[in-house]
Amino acid sequence: MDLERIKQEVKELDVFTNHCGIKLVDLTLGKAILESEPVEEFPANNFSGNVHGGFIFTMADVAGGLSVVSYGRNCVTIDSSINFIKGTKSGKLTAEGEVLHKGKSTAVAKVLIYNEKRQPVAAATLTMFLLEEL
Repeated sequence: MDLERIKQEVKELDVFTNHCGIKLVDLTLGKAILESEPVEEFPANNFSGNVHGGFIFTMADVAGGLSVVSYGRNCVTIDSSINFIKGTKSGKLTAEGEVLHKGKSTAVAKVLIYNEKRQPVAAATLTMFLLEEL
């Protein structure tokens, strides 16, 4: 699989992820690492001042999906679960996705999201339905 092509396509075509200030940092076979813009630069806080759970889930979904896409198949999320571990109000977030299982029609990925102090903020598991080859 041409990982460089996937990286370029994410940068150019993933409008929603780019709009959210989420950047692909690294993509290797079965793994994806993303970073968010600092919360101060890209407001993602909820009414209580913490980073919104939907923003954190978006990072988890994209990191899990890209870890699966690294195998050369497009995919969509068909099931997911996320545990919010620690609230965060500022700084960058890092999402690290890794494929746990890749079958013929589905894949399972786990994603851990950390704050700038490398403290876990959330943990997610996503099941992806595999689509066409890229």
